[in-house]
Amino acid sequence: MNFHAARTGHLILLALLTGMAAPPAIHAQKSPREYYEALNALRLDPEGVYQINPDNHIDLRRGDAKIYLEEGKLIFFRPLDGQVTGVVFAGRGHALALPREITEKQQLARFLGAPVLDQNFSSAYIRFTDQTAQELQHQLQAAQLKPQSEPALLSRLDPLLSQLNPLHSLRIMSESLLPGARPFFYAGLDGNSIGPFDVMLDAMRLEPFLLGQARKSAGANFYDVWVSYKMPDTVPLTIDFHAAHYDIETSILPDHTLDATAAIQLRRENAADRLLIFNLSRSLNVDRVTDDAGHSLDFFQNEGITPQERSVRGNDYLYVALPQSAQAENNFTIHFHYRGNIISDAGNEVLFVGARESWYPHLGDSADFALYDLTMRWPKKLRLIATGSEVDERVDGDFRIGRWRTEKPVSVTGFNLGEYASTSVSNTNYSI
Repeated sequence: MNFHAARTGHLILLALLTGMAAPPAIHAQKSPREYYEALNALRLDPEGVYQINPDNHIDLRRGDAKIYLEEGKLIFFRPLDGQVTGVVFAGRGHALALPREITEKQQLARFLGAPVLDQNFSSAYIRFTDQTAQELQHQLQAAQLKPQSEPALLSRLDPLLSQLNPLHSLRIMSESLLPGARPFFYAGLDGNSIGPFDVMLDAMRLEPFLLGQARKSAGANFYDVWVSYKMPDTVPLTIDFHAAHYDIETSILPDHTLDATAAIQLRRENAADRLLIFNLSRSLNVDRVTDDAGHSLDFFQNEGITPQERSVRGNDYLYVALPQSAQAENNFTIHFHYRGNIISDAGNEVLFVGARESWYPHLGDSADFALYDLTMRWPKKLRLIATGSEVDERVDGDFRIGRWRTEKPVSVTGFNLGEYASTSVSNTNYSI
């Protein structure tokens, strides 16, 4: 059996959908990190195996997709803190989806040759925070199906979960840090004719409903988004945190790698929200996140993958979990230390700075305006230009140190460096 989970972490962010179930609660003795690791370690329930027959098939509807489990073995995950967050299925199933809009139908037809998803599948890996477990149990009871015990089957399947769980544990854990329910449903289906594909309904996405497929071409990995759109009951985006001020100190070393710290002043709009999501290049490695008192905060960046895999299927998001005690604070500061390389050398001292909007931890994907104070240290032979007004520049051995400030709030900040020449032109009204 080949259970599939797509690499859709880079698609995660920021919309709400009307709730379908309360988010799983973290017990007081579990930190977000401990809860995340417990989700990774989840295995199948030996007392939760059901035999599905054609006369009592099971079906689930999520968004504009219907998933039919027609014949085979349905196995529940073990519960964690009283919540069941997954099932697997092996046997014969069918997936059917008809997009609502003509443009989405045309997009689907580009990939599948028809404006409808109509595919048989042989296995499924399904994760959720909504009412899926309850719906399945209700249908099983209505069909008078009883659980079986098949430890030999589980021993063959459990190793697969250690590979697949980390791709979804962060999303499931995140919901427990958010106010209200933001339900999540993901099904990785192993299609008989088209290979593995995904069905997802995720209230934390701007466009909650997704059909798509991971593929490899010429040695590179891609993700084909077949359809992605809002459902009619999608509610407007709300933002629970705002960044007021960024204080960033960056050293650019002779090999062009960065070693940096950032202190970000934040304002909370919703006291119940404990999850901060920053945009940060996958090429930069965070080794420390602390509060103003120096206490370490749980953070999650490209979890469950090796450094070699990061460039291929990593994402540019950094999750920070605030402690319960922080809920009383409406204004606070988070401190980061990170390093890595986002500067490419094109030759002849022509340098290219990638990740222009994610070379520092930037709150969310929205154009949230803030003030910036940048201190940069770089090799003396190069010239550096940054956002804002330069207030100081001096030589320190083989390096230059400069400082820039923005006089008005801006949405992002950036820099470039190389062997530049400069000149100026002035007239009565302008100086360039």
